[in-house]
Formats: sequence, structure tokens, C-alpha cells
Amino acid sequence: MSDLHSQDANRHTGGRRGNGGFALVSVLWIVTVLAILATSVLQISRLHSDISHSVHQRAKARTAADAGFYLAVMQLLAVAPNMKLPEQGWTGHSITYEWEFDGVALSVSVENESSRVDLNFASERTLRDLALAVLGDASRADAIANAILDYRDKDDLRRLDGAEDIDYKRAGRAFGAANGPFQTVDELRRVLGMTQELFEQLRHAVTVFAEAGDIDTTMSTPLVVQAVLGISSEEAKQLVAERIENAGELNFPQIEIARIRAAAQTSSGSRYFREGVVLLKEGKGKHYAILDWREDFVRDN
Repeated sequence: MSDLHSQDANRHTGGRRGNGGFALVSVLWIVTVLAILATSVLQISRLHSDISHSVHQRAKARTAADAGFYLAVMQLLAVAPNMKLPEQGWTGHSITYEWEFDGVALSVSVENESSRVDLNFASERTLRDLALAVLGDASRADAIANAILDYRDKDDLRRLDGAEDIDYKRAGRAFGAANGPFQTVDELRRVLGMTQELFEQLRHAVTVFAEAGDIDTTMSTPLVVQAVLGISSEEAKQLVAERIENAGELNFPQIEIARIRAAAQTSSGSRYFREGVVLLKEGKGKHYAILDWREDFVRDN
């Protein structure tokens, strides 16, 4: 009889130990789940904080870039006759101002848009010489110049080595010549025979806003100086270098159409780039009009 009581007691005790073990596992499981949830909440909180900080930094960089852009516009409107070029920041073809705005490092450059080659008004010779300065190949330069002229003229008559609609079709293009003026510099990519490499070298030398065939080379890049003046690459670079040396003696050019680039960087590394083309007008007080406006290129380190 005592043995039976002993076995019953063991069964009850073992059952309690089994239940206790199950309860312990359940508690540990709940603690683990809670720990995972807590970690997830912390990670989400940090992510939201990082996103908020990033948005704030980008907004700060954008505001500073806009401030720099419009400050440059105001400075250009305030240029007086016979004002000398600044000795600091003059690159020979652009003027760069650097300062700090609300804890953001700013760099703003100003170019004379009339010192570029206008795709809609440039002569065949100017276009050819510009392409030749890049390519160093007369036959390819002729082809590019004629293709540009065919792209913008209103007729369907193909120039020697040029390209009209039928040539674009044969090349498998879904479009043909515009038969009208270039609307943007980026449209130059569509010209038959234009490579990405050639475009990248030409894009900073051409414009669609100067609306003139004559080019003011006083603020032109070495590439444009070479093409327009018909001199060698070395001579063009030397001419621009002499401009830099004589900055304090040169008058500030009368800029009617300016290309302004503003780059802003916060202390955290957020950067914002603003670029625009501005028409500076005379009249009852000086004023301006925005011809082109780009506000992309935002990135964080």
C-alpha cells in the first residue's frame, strides 16, 4: 500500500515539475518575442530619425543653394561700368564666389551664356571648327556640323555627309530631324552621328539661349576660344591663362545672359546643386527673367 502512495506522490510531483517546465519555456518565449519587438521598435525609431534628419539636411542645402543663386543674380544686376573682375575666383571663363550661409558651404559660379556657341545660330564653319577641336578629324567634324544643320533647318534636303529623316529611319531611329530650332542642349544627343563622349565635351561649350551667331569670347572656355579664333589648343589655353593673370586689370564683362550654378553642402555631407540661365534686363530699374531652371542632383554621403 505504501508503494502505491509513493508512486502516486511521484506522479503528482512529476506532473507539477512538467507544468513548471512548460511555464518557464512559455515565459522565456514571451520575453524573447518582447525583446524582438523592442528591438524592431528601436530600429524603426532610428530609421524615422535618420529619414527626418536627411530630409532636414536636404531642405537646408536646397535653401542655401537657392539663396546663393539669387544672391549671384543680385550681384550681376549691381555690376557698374568699368567694374574690375575679382582677382579671387576668376577662372578665365567663369567667376566663382564661395562663402558660408547658415552653416552651409556654398560655391556659386557665373558664366556668360553669350560666350558659348548657340546651336540655332552658329554658322557651318563655327560648328565644324568646334567639332574639329574635339575630334581632331576633319571628315567627322564635317559630318557632325552638317548633321546639326540638317537637324535644325526646315527642309528635307540632305547636306553632304548630313542627315535628314530618311537617314534617321535607316539608322533605326524612332524619330527624325526636328526641322526646327533646338529647344535644349540635351537635344543635341538626338543628332545622328553624335556619340555620348562627343556630347559630354560639347555640352559645356554650346547653348540655345544666346540667340546670336557672334560669340563674345572674353569668357569662353579654351575649347570655344580655339574654335572661334581658329587657333591651336595650346594657344587657346595660354590665352585663358593670361586672363587669369590679369584679372585685376580686366573690366567685368557686360553679361546679358548668365548661367549660374550653385552648389551647397551641409556639415553632414548633404549636397544640392542648382543651375539656371538668367536673362538680365534693362528698363525702369534692372530686373531679370529665368530662361532655364534645374534643381536636381541631390545626394547624401
